[in-house]
Amino acid sequence: MDRSDEVQFLDDDGLAAPADEVVSLGGKRLPRWVTVVAVAVAVGAVIGFALGHGGTKHTALATDDSGGTGLTLAETPQGLGSPFPIGPTAAVDVAAFGGRVYALQVGRIAAVDPLTRQITAQASVPGANDQTSLQLIADPSDRVLWVASTGTLTGFIAEYDASTLHLLRAADWHPTLRSAATLDGSLYFTSDAGLAVWSRAAATPHVIAGMAGHRGVVTADPTRNRLLLVDNSRDVSSYRPGGSVSKPVIAPVMKGGLAVVGGSIWFVGSAVTGTAVFAPVDPVTLRMGVNANVVVDLGLGAETAG
Repeated sequence: MDRSDEVQFLDDDGLAAPADEVVSLGGKRLPRWVTVVAVAVAVGAVIGFALGHGGTKHTALATDDSGGTGLTLAETPQGLGSPFPIGPTAAVDVAAFGGRVYALQVGRIAAVDPLTRQITAQASVPGANDQTSLQLIADPSDRVLWVASTGTLTGFIAEYDASTLHLLRAADWHPTLRSAATLDGSLYFTSDAGLAVWSRAAATPHVIAGMAGHRGVVTADPTRNRLLLVDNSRDVSSYRPGGSVSKPVIAPVMKGGLAVVGGSIWFVGSAVTGTAVFAPVDPVTLRMGVNANVVVDLGLGAETAG
């Protein structure tokens, strides 16, 4: 039975969102910003579907004949603008703030001016190779960028000045890194050793006392000065630095993670039936609301951007 009309969207304080922050979509009332997130999810779903079903190949980046300094379009991507000229190596992660786009590639991070489409700064990424999974984490409040290797037995963490891309500090981390997020100028990350932190003042990162059991996905909730944790693919809890972790709430899904958008929290994942789950999360109880109608047709190829 469709109960999508019963979704109540909450503001940062857990109260019902004002009417002027809600828009109508196909007869359904949704927060104004959810359309942006829904588009990101839909784009990811389309890409995932195309890759998974062997449709027409649209190559965005290809090696050129100028020593790897330019860009050659093998085929023009349908429905997308032309790629930034970041060279022949594909970007594995991107971030944008302060009027610049940052592209993380294997072995390099580059800052691109979106207006001139020129690289304004670049730096090498130590320890990266073709077998390394990399994550780019932006911290606009401190104007720094973090690069973390995830999913490898021996990982590394590096911090860069966002203006100059000067390497500020770096460290190896031997337990496998799984997820990372920034909060109040510190980098928090999960690994096989638990939830760890690398603060501004610390010379090296360390596992937070009492948090060794948290090895899943970490997401920052800066509006409420806390971290959101998803362990065992669906156990949702919160942790405020210097405090204790909340009692986990089990999400009624097979697996998933959280996205925080404009202070609102969404659970994104898949149900036991294999269908996509995209549901609001109460910021106080951390319980899921009704699955949003805008994504009920999406499959497992969906991606989200927060």
